[in-house]
Amino acid sequence: MAASAGARVAAAPTRWEAVKYARPFVIGRSPWDKELIAREYFTRGIWNRRAHTGNFAFAGVDQALWDLCAQSAGQPLYQLLGGALREEVEYFYYLSRGAPDSLVRQCTEGRQRGYGTYYLKVGLDRFAEETMLEAVRATIGPSGRIRIDANEAWTVNEAVRTLNDWDRKYGIDFCEAPIAHDLPQGMAEIRARVPCAISANEALGRESDVVRLIRSRAADVLCFGPFWVGSLRRFMSLGFPAHLEGQLVCKRWGRNGAASRVRAWVSRWTRRSSPVTTRPIVATASSCRSAKLRPRSAQATAISAAYVPQLLPLALPSICHLETSNQRL
Repeated sequence: MAASAGARVAAAPTRWEAVKYARPFVIGRSPWDKELIAREYFTRGIWNRRAHTGNFAFAGVDQALWDLCAQSAGQPLYQLLGGALREEVEYFYYLSRGAPDSLVRQCTEGRQRGYGTYYLKVGLDRFAEETMLEAVRATIGPSGRIRIDANEAWTVNEAVRTLNDWDRKYGIDFCEAPIAHDLPQGMAEIRARVPCAISANEALGRESDVVRLIRSRAADVLCFGPFWVGSLRRFMSLGFPAHLEGQLVCKRWGRNGAASRVRAWVSRWTRRSSPVTTRPIVATASSCRSAKLRPRSAQATAISAAYVPQLLPLALPSICHLETSNQRL
């Protein structure tokens, strides 16, 4: 299936150049000045005119700065963001397309590992996808949740007819990106005509895009993350108006496997002139079905950089699972 619009625009080589471009804005600066660093990077560096690439690149830098601040304060990141509103946020189980027996095996494994939500890409072959969905529902039982992602493959009419039929047969929790949603009116029409929830993703590549989708009420769920909008603060700030509009957030994994390298680089850049003392961080994420907190203990170790974005949803007001799945951990 095609990658999201943001991921397509923010091609890896270009993104790395954008990351390295951040060096003069970061070297010699305090990580506590992250908002000023971000403003200068996007305005003086003109990355606000190349938002998709700039956002994907700077989000790794921003997470590194937050990580340094949390370590310096001796607190888990969610405490710096206002404290946890929950102790656990569930991941969903990412299913690979295949024959029905393959879906049965995957769902059986997911149930054994404690998952309750299953995610399947659709939009290529309706007949084949119906056999997959039938196998999924039969395996996970009536209480399991099925989420599908059409990657903008349908027209409005196809989406309405398909989703009404599939929800009646299989019980669909939500459908992500049934149609192209650069113009939200089509998404809003689908939302008004189908019983399952509608999720927006591909058109959330900038802050203004997220605001537009929130105001349009064209989706029940917004599926995006810090990499889409450039920073943890932006992601958190956009989560609150979504909550006020009755919308949920499904935190999107960044698809930036090199983020830990970015954090390591930035740690070195900032520590050249502003050393940061590393202290125990007392939050962790399980490697299985959820991101969660654990009690403070004398044996607590510094948080892994990879857990910084994973623990962020603990502080969001309305969170609808994490996209990070079994196949990305």
